[in-house]
Amino acid sequence: MMTLYLTRKVGTEPVPLSLPATPADIRNAFAELDAICPDPSATEIYKVDSEVRNLSRYICKVNVEDSETLRKLNQLAELLQSMSREDQMKMEGVLDSNSINGMDDILNAASMVKE
Repeated sequence: MMTLYLTRKVGTEPVPLSLPATPADIRNAFAELDAICPDPSATEIYKVDSEVRNLSRYICKVNVEDSETLRKLNQLAELLQSMSREDQMKMEGVLDSNSINGMDDILNAASMVKE
């Protein structure tokens, strides 16, 4: 599991989105963001909580407004949720020892942990 804290305006309380999430959970989080600011281009990941401590560094700049990226984040959260604590710690090393340039690379790194 991981939690994204999303915001659209500096100084406002971030909206948490726990992943993996249902479509309804995602709609609710984005409805809260719309109430803060109707401009989706202003959406940012403020903070990431995850057992993989360095994950934030790799996903903090992804576009969560993109449905494909959000699907991949949900997929990543499912993978992380199924990992043991030992595998989550290995994931930290896999991320840092590979060239990570987007969500596909992060998902590939997660699949490498078992190897």
